[in-house]
Amino acid sequence: MKEWPWFYIDPETCIDCGACIPECPYEAIFEEEAVPADYSAKGGEYIARTGLQGHYEGKNDQGEDVILDCTKQLAAGETIDLTQDIQPNYAYFTDGVGYGALDMQDDEVDISEAVAEEAAVDVSESVAVDASEESDSSVSVDSGSETVEETVDQQDEVGIGEAIPEDESDYIEEPPRVEEAGVLAQVSSDDKSVTQVNDASSWQPPFFFTIGLVRGLLGQLFGTLFGMGLVWVVRFFMGLEEYWAAEPAWVVGAITGTLGFMIGVGALTDWGKWMIGMQTPMVHGPPSGKPTWFRYLSVDYNHKVIGIQYAVTGIFVMLVGGTLAIIFRLELVATGMQYITYNTYNSFISAHGIIMIVSILLGVGAMINYLVPLMIGASDMAFPRLNAFGYWINVPGAILLITALFVGGWDTGWTGYPPLSARAPIGVQLFFLGVYMIGLSSIVGSLNLLVTVGKMRAPGMSLFRMPIFVWASVSTAILQLTATQFIGLAFLMVVTERILGMGFFDPFISDAAAAAGVPAGDTVLFQHLFWFYSHPAVYVFILPGLGIISELLPVFARKPLFGYRWIAISSMSIALLGFLVWAHHMFVSGMSDFLRIPFMLATMLVAVPTGVKFFSWLGTMWQGKLTFPTPMLFVLGAISVFLIGGLTGPPAGTVATDLFLHDTYWVVGHFHATMFGGFVFPFFAALYYWYPKATGRQYSERLGKLHFWLMTPAFWVQSIGQALVGLKGMRRRIADYDPALGIEPYHVAITVAGIVIAVSVLVCIYNLWYHARNGQKAQDNPWRSRSPEFQIPSPIPEHSYATSFEIIGEPYDYGLPGSVYTSMESVNGTESDKVLQS
Repeated sequence: MKEWPWFYIDPETCIDCGACIPECPYEAIFEEEAVPADYSAKGGEYIARTGLQGHYEGKNDQGEDVILDCTKQLAAGETIDLTQDIQPNYAYFTDGVGYGALDMQDDEVDISEAVAEEAAVDVSESVAVDASEESDSSVSVDSGSETVEETVDQQDEVGIGEAIPEDESDYIEEPPRVEEAGVLAQVSSDDKSVTQVNDASSWQPPFFFTIGLVRGLLGQLFGTLFGMGLVWVVRFFMGLEEYWAAEPAWVVGAITGTLGFMIGVGALTDWGKWMIGMQTPMVHGPPSGKPTWFRYLSVDYNHKVIGIQYAVTGIFVMLVGGTLAIIFRLELVATGMQYITYNTYNSFISAHGIIMIVSILLGVGAMINYLVPLMIGASDMAFPRLNAFGYWINVPGAILLITALFVGGWDTGWTGYPPLSARAPIGVQLFFLGVYMIGLSSIVGSLNLLVTVGKMRAPGMSLFRMPIFVWASVSTAILQLTATQFIGLAFLMVVTERILGMGFFDPFISDAAAAAGVPAGDTVLFQHLFWFYSHPAVYVFILPGLGIISELLPVFARKPLFGYRWIAISSMSIALLGFLVWAHHMFVSGMSDFLRIPFMLATMLVAVPTGVKFFSWLGTMWQGKLTFPTPMLFVLGAISVFLIGGLTGPPAGTVATDLFLHDTYWVVGHFHATMFGGFVFPFFAALYYWYPKATGRQYSERLGKLHFWLMTPAFWVQSIGQALVGLKGMRRRIADYDPALGIEPYHVAITVAGIVIAVSVLVCIYNLWYHARNGQKAQDNPWRSRSPEFQIPSPIPEHSYATSFEIIGEPYDYGLPGSVYTSMESVNGTESDKVLQS
């Protein structure tokens, strides 16, 4: 048997990142010549130089053969029966004896019989390259012969017909590869078909071009140029006087550029292969030979990776939108125009609104994708490839929004109302198309979530044993799936109106058209379509955040969630009532008078399920054993800020007062309080709460609390200040104001508060980024949570749950002696509640 060089992992330094490379960036790995017999007593783990997690063979310092499991420590000399409960793609070889059960198409092959060390397993009869068809270099597997799938290191290339190296078997996350006649092939873990990977002798691209995001950006660039060129060619062959037309070129280029990005990044690769009859394995784990961060910049099907991709992208987009806000807020500290022009101000304030909304949607996607499968005990989302597509379509959409600022911007506000949008600069077209792409992501993501929750819950998890966050996510998904099409339709109608002359919304038509009986466009129709989505979208933004509040409060109060069933029902009620209130945005828009009172009453009705949540939160905290780590502080901050939004909302939803408050800074203050209290504060609470679980490291509580105490008072000043200047007559989306209003000191305070909020966010980013590498190793369950994801190791393994579990209790019975939620919970957790209870 070949002896591996072994590396000892220091448990105090290792963060379980899964990379396991000799050149550990955290200096947690130390080389040793042999495995000591008492290695388990040292509290560490051993890995082979291959750098792959899983099972390895080797010799300890007493010359004994041992099998090591990097996911489960084994005592010296301890063995496991590898013929029982074998997981797919595991292969083991010790002393020339192979163990495993690999499914070769229809036949399950048991290779538990001894294989002599010098024996060669010839698979040339069952695996062969079909050289007769140069266009299809696929390799087939003969299911009629009993064969052994070759199991090799990720970096090895083994010729077909050669001996299987029994001392080089690993836990294979990626399918094994074999080479024949210069063709590098890959064995599918699903149906054991073998497909060509690439020409083993061909030129390999530089590492930079193997990153999915880089390929996607290049694809978007070339796709955009292709679309623009296509417009030029079509106009040339049509014999038009001008071959170049900027607006059609940008519209077509944006569409083909988005397609180019999705092809380049690889989000469509598997589906494309399916269309031509090729099989594609579902590969999990970090790519071999690549750094850990590589998978976060490329297509990955693990829901946890996708959740982190959503979160990082959302924070980046939020920084862009926040930067625009700081710029135009500095303009408003004094009357007159100081730094920027009126058009630039209008473009920046329009972009700020929609970019921040996009960042919220991305944050919602982050929380749902990362948390829901963990909370319900699912291995992943129901459709992992669709999940990856749903994330990556956001990237070209966000790029289009940012690019729009450099091609004239748009001065319509974030709503894009026609007729102004029908005559705005070209940037408005990119704005419409970018939002359309992001809306498409919302639709496919919500469909995926509903199927996941409906079909993949753990045994025993009935609807009223689901976590409240799952209820909130389902409510959000229903809204996204059924309402997003309306804003997409409205925006596409404006796009076609601008480039094809269709008169949907523009009321201004030529005299000749009017004489011919052509009807004028209807601007109010656009507002109905827009707000039928955009007001339910407010609940899309806040329902997951309100779910986070209900999720965390019982943990830090150490008592059951008050009114669990009513909280669950209130989320669904808010989602359903959200479809009945859109027209309160249009009380001053010339809508029919008889519709005002019904919509006003429906708007007031939404306060009932929202009030249920406030009542539950207060009841949960009442006489609880409260602790105040950073997540709990942000939960309390969210409640206080959302209360401001709740109190400023009814005046804007009442006909009599809305006639005076509409389009003033009162609405700006109300909306910002609703978004910060309903999403931003809960999002930061979730970041701090699940950060130790995701990274295996503990953030700095001192910096976390600094973030809270900078952001919370600053936001109170900002939101209340905006409402006050609105009462004094300040109109929103106005670049300048009359000095006679006497509101200049208010604007100075609002701007300073905004800068303090920006600084607090930078503190958070530094805290999380720095301690992901340098923080103390986190406990598996630092908050003593009952949720399933806190019953497994930190950071969460690639495959979250190694074994299935059952829900046997209620989710929020904190502080009740003997109460258990999942079959995985330890007795110690229950005992700790007994002590607190006494």
